[in-house]
Amino acid sequence: MDNVLVLNDDSVIVPSTLFEVMDLIEERMGVDVRQYLESFMEETEHEPFTPDDQMATILDVIGREIALLETELSAPKLNRQNVYSHIETIRNLVNRYGRNSK
Repeated sequence: MDNVLVLNDDSVIVPSTLFEVMDLIEERMGVDVRQYLESFMEETEHEPFTPDDQMATILDVIGREIALLETELSAPKLNRQNVYSHIETIRNLVNRYGRNSK
């Protein structure tokens, strides 16, 4: 399961817990939506998400972004907007989950 979330403002998060996602939902959509989802989820089971899973997901996303950057850079005509978009995605991940982010 890919646990990378790209939000409408192009920020990228990789939640380590379901609570992080629920906090984000409450922040963006309100407490009523959060309570609705929590009551729905009480009826279903979910698999725990470990820190190792989170790191693997982050590295997978960075790897995909690097591959896309390589494709952009080898194209006959450079699309700077696409290059900067991939760089920004990687930067957001590093800033949010990097060693100095806490």
